[in-house]
Parts: sequence; C-alpha cells; structure tokens
Amino acid sequence: MWPCRMRKSIVRAFLQCQSLNFICRHNTNYNHYVSRTIPLSSNTSSESPERSYKMEVEEKVGSSSDLVTITSNATRSWKELRKEKIKYHKVTKGDVIDIRKFLFTEYRDYLIRYDDNTQVKAEHLAGKVVIIYFVSLSLHIRARSVEEYDTIFLTNIYNYLRSSRDIEIVLVAIDDENEGECKKRFEDIFSRMPWIAIPFSDVICRRSLAANFHVNVTTTMFVVNSNGTVLQDDAKFLIEDYGVQGFPFSDDRIKILDATDEADIQHPSLITLLGSPQRDYVITNKGEKVPIYTLEEKMVALYFYEDGTCHSKEEIARVYKELIKTEENFEVVLIYLTDTPHTYQSTNEESFWKAFQTMPWLALPFKDPNIQKLKRVFEFHPQLEDDHYDRCPVLVIFGPHGEFIEPLGHLILGVYPVYPFTFERVAKLETEKVQNLKMEMLWDPNTVFKRTDGSQMRFSQLAGKRVINFFESGVYSGRDHGLLKLLKEMYLAFKGTNDEFEVIHILENEMKTMIPIQDLPWLVSLENELLPGGYDFHECYEECHINSTFLAFDQEGKLVRRTIYPVLENTDFPFYAGSMEEETLSQLIMNFGWDYWTYYPNKGRIYTFHKKLRQQSVEH
Repeated sequence: MWPCRMRKSIVRAFLQCQSLNFICRHNTNYNHYVSRTIPLSSNTSSESPERSYKMEVEEKVGSSSDLVTITSNATRSWKELRKEKIKYHKVTKGDVIDIRKFLFTEYRDYLIRYDDNTQVKAEHLAGKVVIIYFVSLSLHIRARSVEEYDTIFLTNIYNYLRSSRDIEIVLVAIDDENEGECKKRFEDIFSRMPWIAIPFSDVICRRSLAANFHVNVTTTMFVVNSNGTVLQDDAKFLIEDYGVQGFPFSDDRIKILDATDEADIQHPSLITLLGSPQRDYVITNKGEKVPIYTLEEKMVALYFYEDGTCHSKEEIARVYKELIKTEENFEVVLIYLTDTPHTYQSTNEESFWKAFQTMPWLALPFKDPNIQKLKRVFEFHPQLEDDHYDRCPVLVIFGPHGEFIEPLGHLILGVYPVYPFTFERVAKLETEKVQNLKMEMLWDPNTVFKRTDGSQMRFSQLAGKRVINFFESGVYSGRDHGLLKLLKEMYLAFKGTNDEFEVIHILENEMKTMIPIQDLPWLVSLENELLPGGYDFHECYEECHINSTFLAFDQEGKLVRRTIYPVLENTDFPFYAGSMEEETLSQLIMNFGWDYWTYYPNKGRIYTFHKKLRQQSVEH
C-alpha cells in the first residue's frame, strides 16, 4: 500500500483537473502529454478504487515518484508548461506533424460535437484540411469580444465550405482561470460552434497543445493540410482577409489571390471585381438579376454599407434620386457587410433584405465571396477607430471602364454632391465660386483700416495696389507663425519698390496674433470693426475658426490666390507659381484628409496607382 498522504495527494490532484486519473507519456518528437478519464462507475474490482488505480498506474508508469511528477504536471497551467522550452518543440509553419497524436490520445480516441453530442473518430479528419482553433477561456470583456468576432467570422467560412470542401475545425480551449468558470465559459463558446472540439475534461491534452503550439493570444488558428503539413501557424488575419476564396489557405493559394488583386488594381474592371465564374450579375431589391457588363459604360458607386450605422446613407440616397433623373450612366451597388466590428452580431440574410428594400439601387448577393476581395482591393479596414472612419472607402466612385477611381467618394459627396464626384471636380467648382471675386466686393467703400502706430487708411486708398487679406483664425499654428515672419520680411523688402504690396491683417475677435502686434508693419483690424461689402467674405475661406486664410488681389482688384495653407514658394506676388485651381485641389486634399491614401503606410494601392496615371496623362 502507498502511504495515506500519497493517496490523498493523488486524489486531490485529479479532482482539481476534473478527471480522476491522468497518465503521462513522452512522445519522441514533441513530448506531449496524453490523458485518460476513468469514471468511478467503471470500477468492477472488489478492491478499492484507489488500490485498483494504483496497480494500473504502476503498470503504465512504473513508480510512485513518476506518478507524483505526472499529477503535478496535470495541475499546472498551459503558460507554465509552455515556458519549458526544452520539453516542447514549437510547431511552426512548414512542419509536418501527425495530427492524430496531437488531437487524440491512447485513452481518448474521439473528439466531440456539441449539437448532437456525438463522438467523432480520427477517421473523420482523413483527407481534410484541419484548422486548429485555439480560444482562451478568459472572462475579460476584451477577450470575449475578440472570441465572439472571430468565431462568427470563422463560422461563416465553415458553413460555406463544409458541404463542398474537405475542411474541419477543432476547438482547443485554453484555461488559465477559475476552473468552474472556465467550464461554463467553454460550454458557452462551444454551444455556438458547428465544429468539433477536444473535451474540456482532457486538461493535459489541451494544455500540452497550447504549449507545443506556443499559443499566447486570445485566439489563433493553425492550418494543417491532409498530409500533416502546417500551412499557416498564425492564420487568423489571413483567413479574415481572404475568406472562403483563400481555402485551403496555403501560400500558393494566397499568392494566386494576391496576383489577381494586383491585376485588378492595375487594370480594374467591374466584371472581375464584382463577378466570378459562378456569378456574372448583381441583383435588384426584388431579386432580379442585372448583368454586370451593362454597368461598364456607367459611373458606378460601390457602397460599403454597415447596417446600423449612418455613414452617408441619406446623402447618397438623395443624390442618387436627383442624378437618376438626369444621368442615365450612374448606378450604385450595395456591398452589404456582415463581418465588421459594427455588424457581426446584428446582421443576417433577413436584415440584408430589410435594408436593401429601402434602397433603390443594385447589390451583390448576401455574403457573396467577392465582398472579401473588394475589401482587400479597396482596403476597407473596419478595425480603424471611429475618429478615422471617414478615411475608410465607404463609397468608392468607379469611373466608366475604370478611367478613374475615388475611394473616398462619400467625403466628396458631402462637400459637392455634383457628378462625377472627383477631387478635380470639387476643386474646379471651388475655384469657380470665387474666381470672379474682386476686392471691392468684400469691403464697403467707407471702410477704414488701421495700423498699429495709429495711422489709418481708407479702402479707396488701396486702389491700384496689390493687396493680401490675411484672416487669422486665432488658433496657434507653427505654420502660420513662420508664414507671418516670412511675409513681414518680404513686405519690408519690397516697400517703396515696384513690387510693393499691402497687407490687411484681420483678427477674429481680439487684438492678439502669433507675433507681437506692435511688430506688424501693415494694416491690422478686428473683423467686427470693418464694414463688409455686398459679398459675404466668409464664403472666401474654409473653416475660419480652424485655419487662417490667405487671399491675394492684383492691382486691378481681382482675386489671384486663395489658400488656407499658404506657402511662399517664390518672390513674385502672390508668391506662388501654380494655378489657383491646383492650389485649391491641394488645400482640399489636406483640409479633408483626402491624402490619407497617399501618406498612410501600405494603404490605398489602387488609389495611388491611378492617381499617378492621371498625373502622367496630364503631364503628357
């Protein structure tokens, strides 16, 4: 007989792991643990359960000292086991493994399925691509959110592929908290999954898997093909990016998709972007099919729509109804998103049709595989924070035959909802709005301007002079501070010469500026002290309270420059070599963040590529 203390420690260790008995053996390649559960009801011997089990353990293990080591390992966390780098071979991409030795043991030859409580044998995995899905049972709210999002996304892929492709997913739960709470969490998670899992009771197998695969995140996925080759060792984001089209998620398959994406970027076509070998049409909200080729001559707006949000929907609907009356060559195609942080919990086919019924345009079918491709090509990133959401391509304007592409069409729509919704069109309209402006339209003839030394100048005295109106916002800007210093140097240098110009410095509400007011050599006045003319000068500049504005008039009083980002690029008035329309385009891009796709790392390949093509065509 073993000492009583030894027997008690064995029983206590087993009860803590929710299994009466655990046995460990070393695999020569990965040294992973195996386990066995022996229910009390299975003991038919006249001997006590403890003595019967002692004999079985001695036969399998050999000594009580070995058993102490085994039961100790059984109660240690997966994090502790993973730290023992000498004992565990890290499974990485490219390894060839016998997946049966990882998922099954000598004492458990099955996996379990929740919906029908069946036992799934190893033969079920033969010839299939297996995704090993590690999920932490952490109760932290962030971990729960990540798991819910990943599980719903993976479920959509699994349900789409399972009927026609050889795929299976195996849940491996990672527990490192309260045992009772972890079991409840496991039941909750597993109940939402249509695939199979390692039983929660097999603690050693689950923990050794986590150690062998070096899992240290909330969720992760390993992809193993039918030959046991590990195709991906961190497949979570890859699967999210490529969806069902990425199956079997091998590097070769991903390279093919990347090459196709690149071809669509270089030579965009609605037929290849919206269609597939299985589908060459889009649908109406009555379910009617519209061939995609009929859209190629049109300007098409691809609307990435998240149900429950209000990104541009009303504005797009209003503009659509107006344009459809006059422009036959305009159409909108709904891209109904179901897998973003805003939609994954609340969307289904019913919600798709409910939303689509309120829209007069076309759509891709619900959960069409091409949606993932469109998100990749146009780089729709739902994980962006809300304060950057306007920089997501919610409305992509696609010109006839892909002549031009504007990913941020919804922002253009908010500024100038005028066909054909391009940055250049907006800049042209902005320039036309003020190109006939004259200085006499801004100020009443009786307006008096003052200098800091007390002297005054009437508006009539400015006739025949070149004049800069500088509206200072009152918000400190290092750029404006540098501009004022440079402008002061030029003002003093040109004073009394043929290049002389005057400056009217207008302050918003108090006599405070970015450089000492007494050091300003030109006219300085408060806005409320001046007499406005018939033209509302607020129309001449954008967002006065945020940006200072620079208006330059020639000797005839005609506006020759307007900018909210003034740069003194040369010494000739108005100190800028380009056209007013070019500068308007530049300032709109900066002011509304339209250059996001240009400066943000690894973003906007399709936008930057076609912007470069447009620039080259203009130059030639």
